[in-house]
Amino acid sequence: PNVSGVYFQVPLIYLIKEQRWVATQDSFLMPPTEHLAGFQVWNTMCTACHTVATQPRMIVDPTTQEGSMFSRTAELGIACEACHGPAEQHVRANRWPRRRYVQHLAREKDTTVVNPKRLNSKRSTETCGQCHSFFSEHDQERWQVHGTTFRAGDELDSVKAVFRYTENPTDPLLLKRIEGDHSGLSGRFWPDGTIRVAGREYNGLLESACYQKGHMSCLSCHSMHDYADTNDQLSAEIQGDESCLQCHRDFENHLEQHTHHVPDSSGSRCLNCHMPHTTYGLFTAIRSHRIDSPSVAVSVRTGRPNACNLCHVDQTLAWAAEHLSRWYAQPPVQMGSDEKQISAALLWLLKGDASQRVIAAWSLGWPEARQASGEHWQALYLAQLLGDPYAAVRQVAYMSLRKLPGFAALDYNFTGSEVPRVQIAAEAVRQWQRLATRKLDRHGERILIDRSAVPNLKAIDRIFRQRDDRPVSIVE
Repeated sequence: PNVSGVYFQVPLIYLIKEQRWVATQDSFLMPPTEHLAGFQVWNTMCTACHTVATQPRMIVDPTTQEGSMFSRTAELGIACEACHGPAEQHVRANRWPRRRYVQHLAREKDTTVVNPKRLNSKRSTETCGQCHSFFSEHDQERWQVHGTTFRAGDELDSVKAVFRYTENPTDPLLLKRIEGDHSGLSGRFWPDGTIRVAGREYNGLLESACYQKGHMSCLSCHSMHDYADTNDQLSAEIQGDESCLQCHRDFENHLEQHTHHVPDSSGSRCLNCHMPHTTYGLFTAIRSHRIDSPSVAVSVRTGRPNACNLCHVDQTLAWAAEHLSRWYAQPPVQMGSDEKQISAALLWLLKGDASQRVIAAWSLGWPEARQASGEHWQALYLAQLLGDPYAAVRQVAYMSLRKLPGFAALDYNFTGSEVPRVQIAAEAVRQWQRLATRKLDRHGERILIDRSAVPNLKAIDRIFRQRDDRPVSIVE
């Protein structure tokens, strides 16, 4: 900090698995730049979610003259009171073991503190939504002085305005950002209003029928204290399909009739179809929390990948549309010749914008996709992305490439200089050629590789020249 109480975040991020430092902009999906990102102000950038009840107080309230350059906070870090509210009364009331013991035996609710598990689904979810959402900018000045006045159990809308594309689709500012600059708000959203940046799951849940019309909450699937693993914090008691079947029991005994996949296959997993990996963050694709059904029409209209083609990465949009029409009576979709003839994942990877490319790169290394689509052809295209202008795209492509047979030992520095990156990409292509001639498990016009493992370079180059280079910025 400096003498005025302002704390700065250094423009570097430490990658734990790689045990190395990288520039902050290289850890996010951000347009390439030769300059190191500037210092972020911790008081105003981080405290809203990563501390408890902080008042930045970086500007002076013109009406009360309240404010200074010294921030106030209840606790540094995401602690108990972030989810349970102020606990002074709770601590005082439960100081004596006798009260706790009697209350436990009587199974009475403790009214001295908030327990999100005992709130209704909306209030419970809003407790998580106070941080796991993207808010409108209109109340930033008030927050700069007073901080957030939301406390667990409050109605979130009365304190903060959650930003939603679907609320006012004709707003000129939103239309400009959706249709034009990808680096603004539209970097965080797909054009249909689906959030595509990690950590904003509440924005996705708000658009889901399970939340709007049912009683779904974050705690329907997640647990903060009893979870199976630390990454997803999914409840240890509710795993896999059970998170959906706890409400949709009518599918339990005839799953195959609904999914048209073998019951124990990845194609019959509820989350793979209704929560596909179309959100990006932390060098990985994350499940969308806008719970919906696969739609090729949405993919054609907005570019948002659909669940079918994220698993069947060797298949076309036309193939997915035909199956969705036959199985679920979805209407026909108008599309171009490439969409009818070439793998959708390859089109996203070769000519999509940075968010499509990074999600396609992750999907080509996803075990479920490799099982459904083979795993001896993807390296050719992942090697292509080792030269992508976006550092995050390069790293995700490298991570997927190393999962493929024959590439586990590949050594590549995604932030290194261009010449060695190009050399390693070329070596990866040569390695693929050596392996593919013996083990090629997919070929054909859809993936632009023939039986002899010869790629259709003319078609690949034609598609690559159509790449969407509009800047995309996805910062968690």
